[in-house]
Amino acid sequence: MSVESTRQYLTHHICGERYALPLSRAREVLRYVPVTPVPGVPPSVRGVIHVRGRVVPVVDLAVRFGRPAHEPTPWTCFVLVEVDVEGEPAMLGMMVDSVDSVVELAAGDVLPPPPFGTAIRTEFLLGMSRHGDGILLLLDVDRVLAHHELMALGGLSAIEPGTQSASGPEKSASGDTPA
Repeated sequence: MSVESTRQYLTHHICGERYALPLSRAREVLRYVPVTPVPGVPPSVRGVIHVRGRVVPVVDLAVRFGRPAHEPTPWTCFVLVEVDVEGEPAMLGMMVDSVDSVVELAAGDVLPPPPFGTAIRTEFLLGMSRHGDGILLLLDVDRVLAHHELMALGGLSAIEPGTQSASGPEKSASGDTPA
């Protein structure tokens, strides 16, 4: 008799729906702090936060999933995850309405997402699972955060305080560094 493997997931809420991501992908959960806006980024990118000497881009998952932006509450937080951005590891913050708990799910409890009927694009899901009296939508962190419109974060992901960008000072069209 074999023992079915289980995996732990961090559950959180976005616009009243319950989501989960593999716990192994969550590096840290931080209480909400004001976000510094960055011009020229996609609407789902709220801006950046400063975390122990690093500038971390923040993606508002509600907006990423096509919902309207809303004001943070006392329960709003950031789930920090590491993703691959243009071949380099990058720390990104996912802004969620609240973090709930860690749950264990058996591999057999995870079902493929339906081809339609979910509030978000099905390619963003690893699967779905019944939990308690509801359904958990299991997020594929790499697909949610590495979509083509978020690739613009490549230059933001490694910015250290006091530098222009991850690739050095900005250059003009002629190749000169601005004064």
